[in-house]
Amino acid sequence: MDDARAGIEVSRMFAEFAVDLAWRDVPHEVVHEAKRALIDYLGVALAGSREPLIGKLKRIYAKRGGEPEARLIGDEYKADVMTAAFINCAAGHALDFDDTHADFFYHGSVTVASAVWATGQMLHGNGRDVILAFIAGWDVGARIARALNPSIYIEGWQNTPTCGTFAATVAAGRLLGLNADAMCHALGMAASQASGSRQNHGSMGKPFQVGKAAMNGVLSALAAREGVTSSTIAIEGPLGFAKLHAREFDLSSALDELGTRFELQRNMYKPYACCLPHHAAIDAMFALRRKHGVTPERVERIVCGMPAGTLDASTRIDEPANGLEGKFSATHSAAVALTDDAAGLAQYADERVGDARLVPLRRAIEFVVDPTLSRGQCTAQAWLRDGESVSVRVDHPRGHLANPLTDDDLVDKFCANAAGMRHHERHMQALQPLWSLDAADDIAEVADLL
Repeated sequence: MDDARAGIEVSRMFAEFAVDLAWRDVPHEVVHEAKRALIDYLGVALAGSREPLIGKLKRIYAKRGGEPEARLIGDEYKADVMTAAFINCAAGHALDFDDTHADFFYHGSVTVASAVWATGQMLHGNGRDVILAFIAGWDVGARIARALNPSIYIEGWQNTPTCGTFAATVAAGRLLGLNADAMCHALGMAASQASGSRQNHGSMGKPFQVGKAAMNGVLSALAAREGVTSSTIAIEGPLGFAKLHAREFDLSSALDELGTRFELQRNMYKPYACCLPHHAAIDAMFALRRKHGVTPERVERIVCGMPAGTLDASTRIDEPANGLEGKFSATHSAAVALTDDAAGLAQYADERVGDARLVPLRRAIEFVVDPTLSRGQCTAQAWLRDGESVSVRVDHPRGHLANPLTDDDLVDKFCANAAGMRHHERHMQALQPLWSLDAADDIAEVADLL
């Protein structure tokens, strides 16, 4: 039986939660996590703003842009609110360096942060309003993703642009002052636009479709403010988003502890600039190198064991042709980590991925499914040319909830992402007001630093 006929008003419950959420309802640690997430997003978007895709999108919209309502991150140019949300979101996802939910493949911040950052500037909103909208949107998007996983992912949909469209809609709608009825209509319009295929992994199409989710969320909220209506059960209805995107789902679980348990507390931040399942393998390579002295020239063969469900066509491109494909090549991530003792932006540049000297090592590394391993775990056994064999195991890679990045780690990541930017010193000045964003009277003033 579909959830609408069972009397579960999922869309209405989400709408009322988003509209009614008050500052006093949010624990201090959740507010702090929101600041961490926004800082991580903005730093990654700064770095991503230099990617070729973003230049192409800017050329498209420079000729057709609307009102200068919000700044494009890393640029002096301002665009209309929907365009800013789109391009900033694409920049925030272009490097696949943005945060990820601990329990399923969902980049929780990029769509909702892009929506609140652009809408907040347009409205000259204060920091508290922006943070509350961000938390509300993050929670709704992640709860939908949780209810539909793993089925939606197995069906080939990318969680971030699909579920993230609802996150962006709720966040923008909250800032625009929608009431619960209008928010329901906005969610209905979001359901009409939520899309994104995993076939696009390893290409510009992946950040493009994620960027569109932020844009579509802002559009849905703006349309609802103008009185545009839609189905009010477009998530849970018999022909709703859940039924169309997943063979199995449990939307009632999405409402568990709504308003008292926040999904943002399940957020993880990436230390490495690639697909999340590779991170445990990268740490395994670091362990082989740092603890056992394994270097590429000593390797005969390496076998990495990974959990079921983490190795498929979208995460293991064996012969990557460019940096984007390298981010989804488990063998490249392992090979470059063992060779460079690093897995930052430089390791996924086109030039590094295309370095022919890495090819023999990539071909000497095999990834296999180990059903005894859980999400985030990895084993690696290396057979060396001198006959020696060494093995390592990683249970909690760096960035995992059990091995999290600290505030100082996130500042270091922000600084590294902003390195080389034309206005580097100005970007560095943004850190203090971002850590105290709840005291900001107008986030447009903070945005001007980025």
